[in-house]
Amino acid sequence: MRRVWGILLVIIATVILPLVIGCGEKGVPDDAATLTLKKVYSWKTNEDFFALTNCFIYNSADSKNPMNGMVKLGKIWVIATRMGSVERVEIIKKFNDGNTANVMYSLYFKDGTTIQSNTALLIKIDGVWKLTVN
Repeated sequence: MRRVWGILLVIIATVILPLVIGCGEKGVPDDAATLTLKKVYSWKTNEDFFALTNCFIYNSADSKNPMNGMVKLGKIWVIATRMGSVERVEIIKKFNDGNTANVMYSLYFKDGTTIQSNTALLIKIDGVWKLTVN
C-alpha cells in the first residue's frame, strides 16, 4: 500500500503539480502598458522628476490645474523615497484591451518593505501608454 501511495505522489509531483503552477499570468510576457508601469517605478532619485511626469495623465479635475497632479506625484515620490528605491515590481494580474489597461501589482522596496496589491489604470494616448493619477 505504501508503494502505491509513493507512486501516486511521484505522478502528482511530476505531472499534475507543474500544470497547476503554470496556470496564471506570471508566465505571460509583459506588454507595453506593463512595461510603462515598471518604467515609472524604476525611476531613480538622480533622474529628472519632470521627465517622469510625461508618463502620467491626470484625471479631469487635475487637468484644469496641473499643479494638483504635480503635488500628487510629489506625494508618491516622498512615500517611495522613504522606503528606498523600488527593487522590483511584481505583476499579479492584468487586463489590456489595447487602449486601456488595468494592472494589479506589488512593489518591493530595497529596505524590505512591500506594498501589496496596488491597482493601476493606464491609458494609451497617441500610441503612448500613460499612468493615470487620481
